[in-house]
Amino acid sequence: MKIHPQKRQEIRGHLVSRPMTLRVDHFDGTLLLFAPADSRAIANITANPKVDISHRDPTTSLSIAATATFTPNPERVSAHWHRGLDPWFPCGTEDAAMIELTVDEARFWTFAGQRLSSLRVCNGMRQVDVAGLV
Repeated sequence: MKIHPQKRQEIRGHLVSRPMTLRVDHFDGTLLLFAPADSRAIANITANPKVDISHRDPTTSLSIAATATFTPNPERVSAHWHRGLDPWFPCGTEDAAMIELTVDEARFWTFAGQRLSSLRVCNGMRQVDVAGLV
């Protein structure tokens, strides 16, 4: 699955969003993103590792609360690199850091027309269906 999330994080008391590319081949409780090693995204994670990822399309909405860590280790970055990152990193893996997000909670909404039809909440790997409660 390929989605384009907005990563949000608080800095100086304000939430900050930025578009990032997320590629999910399989989900094991962690998600991987990439950023320049000297970027504000990495500085934000250093200051506060709690982040939120969101994605919305016409029929679904997803919000993921996570704890972020990062590594500029070239071997780890190369091991998870994919061609979709090339336009964002003209020097390849040389200046990139890998951000690893450990999911704390995920909320997934589906919509039928303009009406909310279901909400699923996942804490860790446990899923709770709360359809009809919202």
